[in-house]
Amino acid sequence: KAPGITTPPKPVTMDFRYGSFFGATPPEAYERLICDCMAGDNALFARADEVIASWRLLTPVLKFWEEHPPTDFPNYPAGTWGPECGKLLLERDGRCWRDI
Repeated sequence: KAPGITTPPKPVTMDFRYGSFFGATPPEAYERLICDCMAGDNALFARADEVIASWRLLTPVLKFWEEHPPTDFPNYPAGTWGPECGKLLLERDGRCWRDI
């Protein structure tokens, strides 16, 4: 996308560097959303009725999962590298997680 508040796409080569191609720095994380909001463009925002419909659809599923937790779900404590089965899943194809 070219810089600015409009959204026309612009072809670029695969060695694309935003700053050198457009001569500008890319927008910050929420800059585009704020500009779209101020311009009245709601294309990237969920409407209230969509949010309500989503919760109406998902709430029974979430409630069921809470009331009927799976007994064999490979959950793990936050801050750990995950369950052993995650490691085994990759190892069976000769791959591994890389510790960072």
